[in-house]
Amino acid sequence: ICVSRHDYNLLSAGLGLPDAKLSLIINGIESTLFKPGIHKKRQIAFMPRKNSRDSLIVQNMLSTKSWMNGWSLMPIDRCSQESVASILQDSLLFLSFGHPEGFGLPVAEALACGCAVVGYSGLGGRELFTLGKKYFIVKEVAFGDWVGFVQATHEFIQDFDSRQSWLFSMLRSCSESIRSQYNESTMQESVDLALCKHETSFS
Repeated sequence: ICVSRHDYNLLSAGLGLPDAKLSLIINGIESTLFKPGIHKKRQIAFMPRKNSRDSLIVQNMLSTKSWMNGWSLMPIDRCSQESVASILQDSLLFLSFGHPEGFGLPVAEALACGCAVVGYSGLGGRELFTLGKKYFIVKEVAFGDWVGFVQATHEFIQDFDSRQSWLFSMLRSCSESIRSQYNESTMQESVDLALCKHETSFS
């Protein structure tokens, strides 16, 4: 039983386990909490505890850029779930420093709240990045590529400055897609399927 398509493929294609012995649990976002907010600020959210060295270096690099004027970096640290959701709802961009990740729930929650995402997929979150790329609001950065964070952030800010209406449309559409695929209902269905599939193993 695993929680990401990356891990499913690892167990199947990498380790040779047959599909009959594998189940994928869908991670459910708290959809009543993690949803787009009414107003967005020129704010970039991130979790500093995730690969804190990378986080600090990227913060310092961004702080030297003139095009960051008017934008703020908002750390999410030791916050309640409600506070996390509130910060993400206020933010336009989320920097993902999580690597490795079993699934990457912070990325899913950020997308659900209407944030674009730049950073590490952590491999487990690659399915979220694949989905977000369809809406042109997600940029995966190779692990350790600090300049990649800076360049992708600059590209996002340029998009925001030049075509806001289009960008907000993409953010809303991606949020709807994430919330429809990763919610309490789809999680429960996947758990039920796994229990039925492995019933003989548990008995």
